Amino acid sequence: MLNFSRRKSAVFLLIGAILAGLIYFAPSPWGVVLLEKHPLEPGDSLVVLKIMGEHPISERIGDFYVDEPGALRLIKSKWVTGAPAPFFLCGYHYRLHVISKGAVQESFDLNLESGCNTIVNEKGEARWFNPSLIEKFEDIYQKPRIDNKSFETLKLAREYLASTKGDPRALMTEEPEWTRFDGTFNFDYACDAAKGEGESEEACLASVSRRLRTKYPNQEFLPEARRQTFTRGKLESIGVRLSCTDSFRKRFDLFPVKKDGWTPFKPELRVVFRN
Repeated sequence: MLNFSRRKSAVFLLIGAILAGLIYFAPSPWGVVLLEKHPLEPGDSLVVLKIMGEHPISERIGDFYVDEPGALRLIKSKWVTGAPAPFFLCGYHYRLHVISKGAVQESFDLNLESGCNTIVNEKGEARWFNPSLIEKFEDIYQKPRIDNKSFETLKLAREYLASTKGDPRALMTEEPEWTRFDGTFNFDYACDAAKGEGESEEACLASVSRRLRTKYPNQEFLPEARRQTFTRGKLESIGVRLSCTDSFRKRFDLFPVKKDGWTPFKPELRVVFRN
């Protein structure tokens, strides 16, 4: 009986150890496969470019891209995030772009610093991301050629941008605002608390957008909130930056335009090519 009890205890310990091991090696239930929603078919690529901060990893590896289907599948299977994380006000070292059918499908910002090592999607949702996942595959990364170009006019810039669409060497362009618009101007908008506009920047900006669409139903423009003022904790007004064409701004009269007036876009372009 004593031997049986010892054997039973040993079995329980063994089962416990196996379960502990499974729990240890299993992916975090809060983690996600970063590129899960992207099929990454032949012709697709992952383009990773340095941005603001400096870090030993980004300084050593630099800009890189991956476009070989097997390598993309491998990276997709291994780049698993950790749990949701706070949105830190840390500088970010890399911007990751998923390219499919010649266009950027999704982008992420990545911080490599210990304690700030998060990856943030375009919605501002952050997750922990181990920087070793970047280092792990550096032997299969390829170095891009990056051209920074300036043009005398927006017309010339747009013509060159169109020519890159058919260039098989071109991986991506960082689509500038001047592909659709000529420049920006600014105005202030008082948020009407009685209409619920003082509840949030989004609510106030939505009212601006509705008024713009009502008055100019066939025009293309892009309003963005750039500044806020508050009174006793309530949103009082927002500063709006409106991107539009030059012809539209000349007949705009819905709100008073700020004195700094019209700021035309600079015809500059960054193109990432395969080496």
